Amino acid sequence: MKRSLKTLTKSLWDHSQDRQITRVKLRSNALTRKLEEWFSLLQLYIPASITLRKREPQKKVPPKPFEVQLWMPSQIGKLVSFDRSLAEIEYKLRNAQAHEALGVLRRNLQIRATLYDIKDRWLRGQGANTRALNALATVQARIAAARDEYRHARNSLLALADLLGYSNVDQEFQPLQDKDIRSMVEAEPGLGETRRTLSWIWRRVNAADT
Repeated sequence: MKRSLKTLTKSLWDHSQDRQITRVKLRSNALTRKLEEWFSLLQLYIPASITLRKREPQKKVPPKPFEVQLWMPSQIGKLVSFDRSLAEIEYKLRNAQAHEALGVLRRNLQIRATLYDIKDRWLRGQGANTRALNALATVQARIAAARDEYRHARNSLLALADLLGYSNVDQEFQPLQDKDIRSMVEAEPGLGETRRTLSWIWRRVNAADT
């Protein structure tokens, strides 16, 4: 929810419609309420988190809801002591989050490749091409969101692995570089068609994605 609100807020500009501005405000208020509930629970399970929050630098302008530090176990690390099981729970959640993000990424890359093919082979006329470009922009936004989701989950997994003593996590969850984000029919940038290789994201397909 934090990242979707951040994306929506960035899309606002000086001449945004009142309806869009209102939508952002409503989502911001909803996130603020969820944050209040979260910190109440956090205080119960990790009492020392109160100290961490007090140590945060005070800013003249209050942070936006999506900028607030949540102080998850992956962010706390070894700063204060807390129940190990909480870190283990977050690890499981981040593991699922990373796999889901890769699944969303793969599906939308396939959709993008199909849209490009249809646009190039079949669409004629300004109206049809405009609709295709709008559809491509929507898909590209989903690809970017899935990319950010995976990278965030991976960073958290690496922090938790260090905390919990897990090994080979950096190999299981590889770094997602921009050159890796391509469909099965796209060549790696700079290599050309004759040296086409399959991105690692397609070698990590789950049964749910097939």
